[in-house]
Amino acid sequence: MFGSTEVLVLFIVCIVLFISNMFAWQELRWTDRNNRDERFRVFNSAQRAIEDARKEEQALAQRDREELEQFKQKDIEAKELAQRRRVSPAQKDAVLRRDGYKCQICGISREYLDEKFPGLGDYLRLEVDHIIPIAQGGKSDESNLQCLCWRCNAAKGSTKSNNQVNSMRTWGAGHLPGVSKKKDRKSVV
Repeated sequence: MFGSTEVLVLFIVCIVLFISNMFAWQELRWTDRNNRDERFRVFNSAQRAIEDARKEEQALAQRDREELEQFKQKDIEAKELAQRRRVSPAQKDAVLRRDGYKCQICGISREYLDEKFPGLGDYLRLEVDHIIPIAQGGKSDESNLQCLCWRCNAAKGSTKSNNQVNSMRTWGAGHLPGVSKKKDRKSVV
């Protein structure tokens, strides 16, 4: 059947095939091991990415909670400030009546204007002002409110006192044309 050379050739072919298969199998093992290592690295990096995303989400949620808390606090402060600023119409009327519809800084009033210039008193704009400004912690109760003309109120703002405005003013009672300053100042003060 087979001669010794044929068997030898067949044997050599089998050995060559066996060895080549062994190398291929070994290479496959190394490739599989490398693939497995690569898959492990990818899996680990995916896990790290997921964990990082989770931490970032938690940080964002914490920041959102803090911002919401700050917003709520600012809202409460704004409401308190609005409550301190609010002067009801009844309070305004009571303060105007208490002060005799007369500016507490310059002394001008509707009666004063009508006396000097008939009919002009109707155009006087009187405002209710906080003696201690809201910005400095003043409240809106009647003891902290006063009647001022629009000029004195604008000049006073939230930084000046009544005395400061009075010392710099060039309007009001005693500063009208044709009216003696000395005579009117005595009646105002």
